[in-house]
Amino acid sequence: MLDQQGQRIGQHYGGPTWEMEDGSKVIGELQTRVDAPQSDDIPWLLLQVKSHEGDGVLSEVNWIQRVNTDGGKSPSGGCDHTHQNQEIRVDYSADYYFYKQE
Repeated sequence: MLDQQGQRIGQHYGGPTWEMEDGSKVIGELQTRVDAPQSDDIPWLLLQVKSHEGDGVLSEVNWIQRVNTDGGKSPSGGCDHTHQNQEIRVDYSADYYFYKQE
């Protein structure tokens, strides 16, 4: 994850998990999924945070929203035993919004 100046501020990986450079970490749980406006884009999501770790920018986050996705869908073929141990990178971008309870 990069900030507006292109500096790394954290990472996002399966779980779905967000882990920031300040040591804070959250794991989300899917609440709502909506198809993206373009069929080649991954869906828009609303996730509720189910666990927190560390102090920092994510320590009070309760909800995460993914919108404005561009790309990210898996290739239509090539995910079988004949392609074992092959890696295919799929570019995507999205806007993530992090919300806390007031």
